[in-house]
Amino acid sequence: MNSYSKYFYYGMSQWDVLRNITLRDLLRETIFMKAKTFGKRAITEKRVLQAVDHVIGRTSWDKKQLWSINPQASYHFNNEILRQEFYDCDEWQYSKCIKHSIFLNQAAVPYKGLHILLKAMPLILREYPDTIIRVAGFNICDMSFKRRIMRTGYGKYIKKLINLLMEKNRKSLLLNFLIPSAITLFLICSVFAMLVTPPKFIKILFVIFLLSQVVLGILIIIFSLRITKRATHFFVGLLILFWGLLQIISKYNPLFSLKELWPVYTCTAGITLFISGFYKYKKIKFGYFFPAATLFFMGIWFSLFTFKIIKLPFMQVVSIFGPIFGAILIILLILFFLLQRKHKELIVIDEETGTFSDEEDAFMDIEIDDNK
Repeated sequence: MNSYSKYFYYGMSQWDVLRNITLRDLLRETIFMKAKTFGKRAITEKRVLQAVDHVIGRTSWDKKQLWSINPQASYHFNNEILRQEFYDCDEWQYSKCIKHSIFLNQAAVPYKGLHILLKAMPLILREYPDTIIRVAGFNICDMSFKRRIMRTGYGKYIKKLINLLMEKNRKSLLLNFLIPSAITLFLICSVFAMLVTPPKFIKILFVIFLLSQVVLGILIIIFSLRITKRATHFFVGLLILFWGLLQIISKYNPLFSLKELWPVYTCTAGITLFISGFYKYKKIKFGYFFPAATLFFMGIWFSLFTFKIIKLPFMQVVSIFGPIFGAILIILLILFFLLQRKHKELIVIDEETGTFSDEEDAFMDIEIDDNK
């Protein structure tokens, strides 16, 4: 339990838990309270294991957990005794099971991982469109009046995930909650899902990567301002810094995910390009402003879809208005070409000279003198 308590609602952000709290949760226990209670039980379990000399278990994982808590205790292997019907039933056979059916033995608590499986379903449905999830136990998404009143916050969250998944994949039948014995479900399903969380060190490495990206951006900015004086380096540093900050926001802000924020990356590219042009010329140059504005408004346009401001699917809008946008873009490019022939200032010519250019010329002079 000590290990489980750290991942009680893994895969759900705190915002996911908060916005799905129901009346039943308030009257009994919220997911936060359940996780806290689970943690207290884990402390009690740990004290018991530290006080005993002999422990019975059935897996290598149990044995390792015991060793980490009480290395002096003796571990005795003993499989659990199952009900008689498990020994009397037929063996599972692939030829007799229902293909593309996934069995999950419980969904009443978050650490069983049904929400993680649902989030992975788009990838599974892409290859196997007829996939069905079968869950043992009562239906936590039941729409009856009684169940709605007594629904847990986790059940409400699962219902939202199912609705979102069915909306995107247009599936009328995706998830079955079944009361029959686990034996029946084991025999008829083709896959048994036991979900695990990623190792903790992977998350630590990801945090280090995000912070190092921000630090790298700051270092490049300082390097460009103090040494190279080049707008290109300044632009790259700003871009890395802003993108690193956006990744941190998408990782730890429960309101927005990377799926929603990715158009903002395009907006920040436009903003950093504009800032770099202003840094170089100390005024607004059309040659920088035009591509910067293009990137910025492209990001705004895509964000209307990712944030669901425009309800229509993006591909449907593209199929209808794509040719019109393409024609407008071609006209704008032709006008820009004609204008830049009369107004040369519309084209930005990189007049920056590298910091090391004088040294390079000096090396060239030395080589010429040596040849002489």
